[in-house]
Amino acid sequence: MGKVFSLETRTEFFDLVCGGMSVFAAARRVGAARQTGGKWWAQSGRMMSVNMGAVGGLADPAPSPEGPGRALGLAERGMIQMGLRSGMSYARIGELIGRGKSVVWREVNRNTGDDGEYFASIAHAKAHQSAGPNR
Repeated sequence: MGKVFSLETRTEFFDLVCGGMSVFAAARRVGAARQTGGKWWAQSGRMMSVNMGAVGGLADPAPSPEGPGRALGLAERGMIQMGLRSGMSYARIGELIGRGKSVVWREVNRNTGDDGEYFASIAHAKAHQSAGPNR
């Protein structure tokens, strides 16, 4: 049986990839094999173009600064991730971030990977890329 990695390790992996590191380099950084990193990326839904090799990361990463507007920001998505992992209801998470429970439900439903996990950095990058050229 292979090594079992914690959810925190996988979260760090996704944060590294979404921050500009290649899938293979991020896997190495968290102590996983290249194949494991590729598997994690595939399980996350492979929704974004990414460089797998020694350099790269997301082809079009989401900007870090968050402005006002209706779209969820990275900090709100981070709160959703933490709330889910703490066992909070969608209503409670929505209350904490100042959004309705239906907003939280749609976000989680839209951005949960095939592995059943929600990762804020993946959701944020996916939202940025699907927003089109006038982001």
